[in-house]
Amino acid sequence: EAIIVGDINSADSKAAKVMINRYLTSVEEARAALDKDEQSDITTLLKPLAISEIRQATNSINNLMDDASAAGVQRLQRLMIQEWYLIEDDIPFPLSKKGTVQLRGSERLKRCKFHLDGYTKASKEILEFVP
Repeated sequence: EAIIVGDINSADSKAAKVMINRYLTSVEEARAALDKDEQSDITTLLKPLAISEIRQATNSINNLMDDASAAGVQRLQRLMIQEWYLIEDDIPFPLSKKGTVQLRGSERLKRCKFHLDGYTKASKEILEFVP
């Protein structure tokens, strides 16, 4: 059970929850697009400051918790950021040696789905800490 010692109704807390939900929705939409079409271009998911925004939002939630609960949030934060790094690696279509865009292979597709699912799971878990 999470023990919240900060102000859950502060503007910072609410903004953090909105940010996490926004990224979660984007990831779920990308996963659904891959389920519908394995060659779907989901590079719109990638944003230049995504990791810093995820870190800032999860830090805000972390700051609401007591030490024991904060440890759980920090673990989920690390998982979310790690999955995002891996998503950024696998989402773009591969390029040939000549720079031609290639189709996404089955192994890359599996990795994409795996990392999208991992991010989704960690995001949903972190949102359970804040009602």
